[in-house]
Amino acid sequence: MRKLNKGDSNSLTKHANNYNIAKFLTNEFPHPYSISDAKKFIEMTYQEFPMRTFGIEINGEIAGVISVVPISDNKSRIVGELGYWLSEDYWNNGITTLAIKKIVKYAFKTFKFDYILANPFVDNLASQKVLKKVGFKLKSKNSQNIIKNKIVHEVLIFCIVP
Repeated sequence: MRKLNKGDSNSLTKHANNYNIAKFLTNEFPHPYSISDAKKFIEMTYQEFPMRTFGIEINGEIAGVISVVPISDNKSRIVGELGYWLSEDYWNNGITTLAIKKIVKYAFKTFKFDYILANPFVDNLASQKVLKKVGFKLKSKNSQNIIKNKIVHEVLIFCIVP
């Protein structure tokens, strides 16, 4: 995992421009994913301090992204929201598991979160499996909805504490 830089826009576009990835992410993740989208995303990460978004580098290319964003839970707790995607070329190789372990450790140390949550779509079984493998626990079922391409998707809430 490393900081994204302007030279990553081509590989980011190559790996992100995949419907099988986009279908499980919010509308903030466009499909098709263009070079312009990649450049805007990379530029946005330059504003972060401390860093909360990392590229997942494989064989010299950015083949995924992982981040933990501070959010509010309306109960005066410090909470992080985990988001990630990995190129379909590298699925089922333990890469996402390793990346989540690393960012969770970094996020608890850097941001002093009370807990970190993740919101996989109900039908994203692979994401649920990797979250459980890393130690996230299912907090609630079907309690939130996300609208993706004008379709309402149910999401689950998984949490991990330090």
